[in-house]
Amino acid sequence: MTDSSFRLPRLQLSALAILISSLSFIVLALPVEAHHPIGDLSPKDYNIWQGIISGLTHPIFGVDHLIFLMSIGLTGLASIHRWVVPLIGCTIAGSLAGLISPPLLMQEAWVGLSLIALAVVALRNFPPVWVLPLITVHGYILAGTMVGAKIIPLAGYLCGLALSELVIIIGGFLLVRRFQPQLSLLAGIITGFGLSVAGAAVLS
Repeated sequence: MTDSSFRLPRLQLSALAILISSLSFIVLALPVEAHHPIGDLSPKDYNIWQGIISGLTHPIFGVDHLIFLMSIGLTGLASIHRWVVPLIGCTIAGSLAGLISPPLLMQEAWVGLSLIALAVVALRNFPPVWVLPLITVHGYILAGTMVGAKIIPLAGYLCGLALSELVIIIGGFLLVRRFQPQLSLLAGIITGFGLSVAGAAVLS
């Protein structure tokens, strides 16, 4: 008996995922930037607790950052336990660099490109070690909203950021490895988000 069910080839399925995720991201108008959870209070007026809260929530409020962190588990890391320290270390290093260096031009375009690059790594076209410079870029960009903060709130921010990313990365790793058979589909979705973020940044 032949199987008469309709099945799209893998390449077409990935292309469809890219198209749908791009359109849905644009239509839903999800925020593509990390926002302060402390209202209009300037980072220079933060206390340590406000710094911690800011660090904890920045990766969550920035939908593109959240998608990136949760998708790291798709990149073929043999053991997330071996990669957690390098990943968080690169984030902190990127944030420290972002506090003392000029901000990147068209930051969200860089985030969008990092999502596309992550999808390429997930498809095994580049080794997983490429995730390290990509997450460093995210740390660099996230630090931009803390410029001017005092040392103690800044230390709280970095601790909160490290803890938040630790939980998201491990949670994402445990979640997405269940969907490894649909790797092409998920890579297409990530690419679609990346194209939407980068395109919005270029057109804005």
